[in-house]
Amino acid sequence: MVPVWVWVLLWIFLFGNFAYGVYYVFRHGLDAVAKAGQTESQIAEVLSQLSDSELDTARKAADEDPTPFFARPLTDAADRYTRTREAVEKRHLRKASRHDDALKRWDGYSQEELESIAGRIEHTAESSDERAHYE
Repeated sequence: MVPVWVWVLLWIFLFGNFAYGVYYVFRHGLDAVAKAGQTESQIAEVLSQLSDSELDTARKAADEDPTPFFARPLTDAADRYTRTREAVEKRHLRKASRHDDALKRWDGYSQEELESIAGRIEHTAESSDERAHYE
């Protein structure tokens, strides 16, 4: 037969684990809500930066004839494909332009400046790792 004090320890352990589980779920739930809010604000910021022409194009696409393309003239599908390809090409050109701008910025740095930046990034990563271990 198991002594009473063993049962008391088991019950204490059981309730301790249950309390820690409730705390864990509550804390991580609040973190998830905060991250969802940050994501929402980032999405809103990106959407606010969209140009009016891109929004107009999206609205026109939504307002188009709802008839399926297989029941419409082939020129409709070809026109839509052409518009889509033009939008994709513009997006690729903007992306390439941003990459070229970043490369030009990095080409302007000296070796010492790059090493300084790398050191700061490494220090930030180390401090982030340290903070992650304490949580």
